[in-house]
Amino acid sequence: MDVDATIMMHALKETKLPSHTYFAAVGRGQSYRCNLYIASVFVACSEDAQKTSATGKAYMHAAELLQKPYLRLAVSCDSTTMLIGSDTPFEELQSTSRPEIDNSSQTIIKPIVH
Repeated sequence: MDVDATIMMHALKETKLPSHTYFAAVGRGQSYRCNLYIASVFVACSEDAQKTSATGKAYMHAAELLQKPYLRLAVSCDSTTMLIGSDTPFEELQSTSRPEIDNSSQTIIKPIVH
């Protein structure tokens, strides 16, 4: 398992933040998709032939995302709250009503799937 993934797992355990993983079979069960949620927020996902590898990669992607200097919560099209990150500041939202995230913006880092 990657060092970042191990550190991420230990950090979550020590801070006692609620986190969980959700698995789904992909491609007729030939691989698994692991979604990682921290405090009910979708943070990262990964695919691999083995559940343990998919889990490790999801934690590694979460560690990469949390190292971004700019983070923001957004609501996906299926109403899931997700964490997005950027190396540059997000543009200010123009709307004074419910904020919406423009997913076409190049500053938004979409969840990494490998």
